[in-house]
Amino acid sequence: SFEDFLEKPLYPGYDWASHVMSYIDLQENPQYDIHFVRYEDLLSDPVATVSKLAAWAGLPSGPAAVEWAVAQSDFVNMQKMEARHGLKLFDKEYSKDTRAEEFRLIRKGQVGGWRDDPACSGELGELGKAVLKKLGYR
Repeated sequence: SFEDFLEKPLYPGYDWASHVMSYIDLQENPQYDIHFVRYEDLLSDPVATVSKLAAWAGLPSGPAAVEWAVAQSDFVNMQKMEARHGLKLFDKEYSKDTRAEEFRLIRKGQVGGWRDDPACSGELGELGKAVLKKLGYR
């Protein structure tokens, strides 16, 4: 379930909230170059958001490369890829034999969709709430 994903350690000893908070904390350290991308920004202005990400990562960031990346990663294509190929990282941790049939990482493609998911909108714990607040969610 999605709730299992939020609670399961992504890396030894780290659940979702701890993992994300570790990057938030490092963002304030000039020794690290961290670039956050919010889903809301990808939906509202995908070309500008992907352009900034590509430039930050040292990848081709010209119009043709960005348009291609945006087209390849739109919601419909991502759902098709998940259905066709699975999610290799998640398939290692959440084998198809042990996860619920309805589990999808590419779920609705809507801003705020997490609020409708009981696993996300329910008990996130204090750290989860702090993470969402630091990321600008209310």
